[in-house]
Amino acid sequence: MLTIRKPGRWAAISASSAAALLLIAAAAAGLLPSPAASAQAPAPGSIAISDGAAAGEVIVSWNPVGGAQGYRIGWANYRAVQQAAADGVPWTERFVYTDVRNSVDRHTVPDLAGGAQYAFIVGARHSATRHSWTDWQFHTIPDTPACPVGGTEHPPSPPSAAAPTDGTAKSAITFGDQNWSSALLQNRIAQYIVEHGYGYPTEVKFGATLPLFQGLRNGDTDVLMEIWLPNQTEAWNKAQEAGAVLSLGQSLGKDWQSAFVIPAYLQEQYPELDNVADLKDPQYRQLFATAETGGKARLVSCPIGWACEEINAAQIAGYGLSDHIAVINPGDGNALNADLYGAYAREEPWLGYQWGTNAPALVLDLVRLEEPEYGDACWHSNKACGYQDATVLIAVNPNLPREAPDVVQMLRNWDFNIEQIYKGVARWQAANPDADDKATALWWLNNHRHIWSEWVTADAAAAIHAALAAGEAAAGWPAD
Repeated sequence: MLTIRKPGRWAAISASSAAALLLIAAAAAGLLPSPAASAQAPAPGSIAISDGAAAGEVIVSWNPVGGAQGYRIGWANYRAVQQAAADGVPWTERFVYTDVRNSVDRHTVPDLAGGAQYAFIVGARHSATRHSWTDWQFHTIPDTPACPVGGTEHPPSPPSAAAPTDGTAKSAITFGDQNWSSALLQNRIAQYIVEHGYGYPTEVKFGATLPLFQGLRNGDTDVLMEIWLPNQTEAWNKAQEAGAVLSLGQSLGKDWQSAFVIPAYLQEQYPELDNVADLKDPQYRQLFATAETGGKARLVSCPIGWACEEINAAQIAGYGLSDHIAVINPGDGNALNADLYGAYAREEPWLGYQWGTNAPALVLDLVRLEEPEYGDACWHSNKACGYQDATVLIAVNPNLPREAPDVVQMLRNWDFNIEQIYKGVARWQAANPDADDKATALWWLNNHRHIWSEWVTADAAAAIHAALAAGEAAAGWPAD
């Protein structure tokens, strides 16, 4: 169970470890051998970069390799990488990346600067933290869009949820599979309802927060079940002003987050450790130090690509902790949780990022170190203050209300709030550790008809109930 003993806040939003990306960037600059040369497992073959149909758009393609769990695509403006090196800024801060499934052999990267040279790389994922990388490929972005390509190799992306052509068929609705547990579970439940209640096929696109949000704007994705504000406020406001996204209301409601969470047993041992400023004390810095951190306190932050990764880094600098803390960026949300679970089981020191709806925060006894209270002036300057409590929204592409108005209405009725619903789900998952997000979705749907039936029409409720009684899954759920 979560114990909150000090005031705190909240945040959320995958890619390779910072160390791996550092090696990649160094190779791109000619300072280290190519990552492909040192990989112990096969890297994707024949990476190719071609111009897309839209301005600032390129298509990255590669030859798949056997045994890969998925692929990670990274890109950076090469001049920015070089300038970062000159300024002493970590190269990793200049990279953007996204993850795709192992059935995919290409990815469209939008919104690149015309006339700029970019570096691209693709990694085959063989575990949560290990990738085999291609050599860097460089490509200069044209100042004008390429002419549309005929044939089928690189067609422009179709509009989101295109209208049926035969009067009966319904086009697939694409959910952005954000890489943390609450979003994945909400996707599985929503997919089941959409397929069995309303007759629309569903599919998912896996990725990190920022690429999936860009996909929502572009129409590559139709639904994101979790938009975390204020983490994504800047991008969200710009997209709303452009009419590129539509909010349908809250999914989880409100939640807290903090980059400075410790186990309760640790504060019982060190009762004076209760404020972020205490991390400047040599005894506490040494308490969290490991062989890999060079005498600094080890802080497990967000995966690179989550919105909170940059926010946490700014907070550390704003608090004057840069000389006292070494940031570790896990490969994904599961790796973040595993790191905490492992330390907690051994009752070892642990310092890092958590949020209220994340499984460890719901089942472990954790403490948030005190931080200065959130304020707009602070947040928009050096971020030397705690997170504002987050509001978690459902967002859709503006085309969806026209193409699937019944689904949009269902999502407007959606309510998966933390206190009444999600906490109970997390506790059930903790008691059933072998249940994945699909098994949890089926358990919840079977046992909480009184909740989800309020979101759907009577006909949809009857169809969903019949599918559950028949033991049916959702066809669009991702394969294991």
